[in-house]
Amino acid sequence: MLILRQPRIFDVDLLGPVLAIALALGLWLGMIQPLESRIAREQEDRQTIDQQKTDAQAQLEQMRQQGEALSVLATLVQHHQDILQRNLGEDQVISRLDDLFARHQLQWNTLTPTGHYEHPCFYRWDVQLSLTGSSPSVAAFISDLRQEMPYCKTRELSITHQDHLDANKCNISIKFDIFSPPYGG
Repeated sequence: MLILRQPRIFDVDLLGPVLAIALALGLWLGMIQPLESRIAREQEDRQTIDQQKTDAQAQLEQMRQQGEALSVLATLVQHHQDILQRNLGEDQVISRLDDLFARHQLQWNTLTPTGHYEHPCFYRWDVQLSLTGSSPSVAAFISDLRQEMPYCKTRELSITHQDHLDANKCNISIKFDIFSPPYGG
């Protein structure tokens, strides 16, 4: 008699595919996943290094610009110190002002000190000056004052014309500062 066998549902040997799947899973867990994690960490490290490099370059450029600015400022400070050194003192300033008045035919009415300021880097003497003369003479006077006495800075200028006799004559009021090196410096 024929024994009928019942057909097997799984006619395939399962051991081979199970081993293949297990080997693939082991390779992925043991080698591929750690490599992917390492690659991801290295990419993050690379991005961090690139960012640090960009920041360092920006900081270097900023330092270079600051160095250039400091160089310009040092030149300006030296230039201003040279200007201050040309001021020989209050008596000499008044004498030179008197020479300028005479050269420009201005009549000196009053010279009034209005204050002073001491700073570690300079001394400032505030002066108010009253003159009589013509407007063109005053313009020439101020131009010469700026050229010959660069340590003097005009702060305020007021010109009023005299109504009588000569229309060219006017009263001039000038407030200016005279800078000099600090005392003892």
